[in-house]
Amino acid sequence: MSTSAINIGVGDGAGSKDAAVVVTADTQATGALLQWCEIDSNANCITPLGSNPVNTIIGETAKFFAVFAFDQTNGAGIALDPANKRVFLRFKNANGTNYSVTSTAILVPMAD
Repeated sequence: MSTSAINIGVGDGAGSKDAAVVVTADTQATGALLQWCEIDSNANCITPLGSNPVNTIIGETAKFFAVFAFDQTNGAGIALDPANKRVFLRFKNANGTNYSVTSTAILVPMAD
């Protein structure tokens, strides 16, 4: 999953459009290991890939993020169930309040 983010609201300081943001990912799908990072326009991670929050500043210039889901089901797969099995990318303030959330369905076919 990849997405971009831009701040269309008020920033953290007087007159600033920049906001300090904590980016995390989570899933409802049992059997998926998630790792994420901030990426550049060529889709290269510019922050460490992992499961730790990404702390960044989002302003008027778009920032890009990627989430990678790794199958941990030993071939059992994750059935397509978009209402209940999703990956969420969350943009929060330092206190943990959501600024924004985006999501996508997850599917891992069963091994042959």
